[in-house]
Amino acid sequence: ISNIDDFARMYEAFIPGVVLKKETLSEMCTPTQLKDGRVIDYGLGIGLTSFQNTKRIGHNGGGGLGFACAFAYFPDKDLTVVILCNADQPRGFIGELANDIAAFYFN
Repeated sequence: ISNIDDFARMYEAFIPGVVLKKETLSEMCTPTQLKDGRVIDYGLGIGLTSFQNTKRIGHNGGGGLGFACAFAYFPDKDLTVVILCNADQPRGFIGELANDIAAFYFN
């Protein structure tokens, strides 16, 4: 259970020293190396990808419980996109909507 205020506090966690020490934040945002040697674009509980050649840190959620959410932080643009939806959405839809909003602000 969460709300928009919680997501605002989550954004603050990505500002070094506000919630997490710089070293802790760096560890959280480092891609994970699997036991087989592969490296994946996922840190400690957070996705590490890019959109339009811009670093994106985020996570989507839902799970068929009647809601969906997206959190996407673009540190190089100082932009955070948060979407909270009171309906199940097709897989990927909420992330695509967050990307559309980010693209609007990028351009």
